[in-house]
Amino acid sequence: MQTAIHKEIINDEDIMISNVGKIKPILRAARKARNHQTGEEIMIDEKETIK
Repeated sequence: MQTAIHKEIINDEDIMISNVGKIKPILRAARKARNHQTGEEIMIDEKETIK
């Protein structure tokens, strides 16, 4: 079952939570990162998250 917050995030809508603030979905760009164990450079794909 999806919650009301989950439905709003899927629809790219900002959400106001009392005493917490506003959260909104964003798309994080692809970026380079480094594997700390091997030192190898890797690419991290773009992804959707909330901010």
